[in-house]
Amino acid sequence: MTDGKEKKEDNQAVKVKPPVSQEQVEKIESYGLRVIHTNCKPETAQDGTLPTDSHLLTLKKDDTVWYDIVKGFRSNIFDAYYDTMGGVIQKMDFTNGKISAKLWGSIPKKQKRK
Repeated sequence: MTDGKEKKEDNQAVKVKPPVSQEQVEKIESYGLRVIHTNCKPETAQDGTLPTDSHLLTLKKDDTVWYDIVKGFRSNIFDAYYDTMGGVIQKMDFTNGKISAKLWGSIPKKQKRK
């Protein structure tokens, strides 16, 4: 998750707050989901190392649009985001992930030499 960044507009430093707080991420993950990226670019969903069951979410709240990548079932993703932040989901697409969901994130065992 990214922290707030400063943006300069009209010669003034403006603090940009990330759309999703750490507490909200923890609540979303309590639904059995995994938030892989938050506040990312949509091109991030083209990464083949993502799991096959990951989704690119287009979210909008108060004229702020951002993208999250979340691993899990569509119905659980909708429920978690709706319960946490209200009706922010605008669109939900699959990513181009090619790694099996059950193998993604696992650490392979080292084989002993004979």
